[in-house]
Amino acid sequence: MIREEHAVERELQLCGYFCIITSGYYTLSLEDNTKVSSLNFNRDFLTAEWIRVSEFSGPYTQLHVSSQRELEVAAKLLKGDYLHRAIVLEEDITISNLTEPYFDRLEYDCYIKGSYTENGEEKHHTITLEHATAPLINENVGTIDGIDILGTVNGKEEASGEDTCFGAFARKNYGAIQNCRIVGTTNSFNEIIRSRIEGSAEYFGGFAGYNYGYITNCEIHDTDIVWNDQEAAKGGRKQAYVGGITGANDARAVLSDGKMHNAAVGVLSDHIRDTAQTVYLGGFAGSSSGKIQRGILENGKIGSITTRSDVQSIGRLYAGGIAGRDDKQTQESEDAFRYESSITQCQIMNTSVGSAYTAGGIIGENNFSVISENTMDGVSVYGGCEYAGHIAGIWRSTCCAAKDNYIANARTATDTGTADIAAGYAEKPDAYDGVHATVMVRANDNNTKVITGEQSMSYKKGYFVCYVDHKGAHQLFYEMKYSGSEW
Repeated sequence: MIREEHAVERELQLCGYFCIITSGYYTLSLEDNTKVSSLNFNRDFLTAEWIRVSEFSGPYTQLHVSSQRELEVAAKLLKGDYLHRAIVLEEDITISNLTEPYFDRLEYDCYIKGSYTENGEEKHHTITLEHATAPLINENVGTIDGIDILGTVNGKEEASGEDTCFGAFARKNYGAIQNCRIVGTTNSFNEIIRSRIEGSAEYFGGFAGYNYGYITNCEIHDTDIVWNDQEAAKGGRKQAYVGGITGANDARAVLSDGKMHNAAVGVLSDHIRDTAQTVYLGGFAGSSSGKIQRGILENGKIGSITTRSDVQSIGRLYAGGIAGRDDKQTQESEDAFRYESSITQCQIMNTSVGSAYTAGGIIGENNFSVISENTMDGVSVYGGCEYAGHIAGIWRSTCCAAKDNYIANARTATDTGTADIAAGYAEKPDAYDGVHATVMVRANDNNTKVITGEQSMSYKKGYFVCYVDHKGAHQLFYEMKYSGSEW
């Protein structure tokens, strides 16, 4: 192209958005690592937008973004050009009024990354969401890595009709979400400002509504995950699955190495008021038929503060420190692999799990899962009118636990229901006709208490065993009088 005396070369070397308001002819001299995404001009002005591009893998490239507008441009490029496979955050960015996901579907070979290394330490770039009503992605089949989210999200979903899913990162995850966090922040007075993720979807979680893939090494700090039971009731929703990380964890899915610190997972009305509603709520997952392993939950509040059974009306809330319930023990896929539901090697510390209905320290209702090698210290479990147990509120599983669960400083209580250490209620499945020990719990202190109404019982160090035979399910306590101080 031809002439123009006005110097614009410096402006063209900057990434982002610019507008030339002097009429004339211009040569756009762009570096190799720059991608023009749009070029618009008329008689009076010319407008161009672009972002930096670098090599990703082989012939593929990655797009570098530093603002909300650049993220919008990068999302369009990733969807429209097969050579672009990744988005890299270069700065912390703020997204205001997110009403539609950036991606309807992030494909399996696509990548969004926010982590970087500074002085040998891995750090994350943060996306601050201001008044968001949509997730970043509708369906994630790719990889989301090293991104922190903070702020307020109020997920808007139709409360009636087909199943709905909502999470701040994705409605449904088929791929991998790894090394990501939902965090609070501090103000100038060093006070913690908590983040809040709220929604009324049937499957509702902090990261994803429904997990079919892998959520690994993800954390929640100083955040409230709140299911809006009032909005759901208006739309006639009768059942929901609510989790800090995901609403539901599929049979093939894995939640591993997650951490929750100073986080709360609950419902807007504190307890379920609609007697027609049934909600399964857990620190990590509302429902899990897959694997949850090596999770850490500390200084948390899971479920309700209200645990009394004399509130005016009570719906069914099954609360668990890790999961609200399990779904199916096994599932056979087309390639004949077998999947087993399990919660293993998790730690729960200084946490309360409560419901005006039924609560369990690890799981609210266990029908099929292996519960093994979990540790609880300083955990209080409160059930209202039904059941409370330090492992499960209700136990029906006949799966064998490879190793014991361990508890210390335990307190299990109900108002008018039934409480016990292993489970508030243990039941033999109708189809089971064997003899089998299903759970073993060992206590290593003299502070294990079971409280039902006005009655209280303290246990010394020993084993709590639950087993089933043809007559039913039984729970026994064996005192270990002469065992060593350390187990």
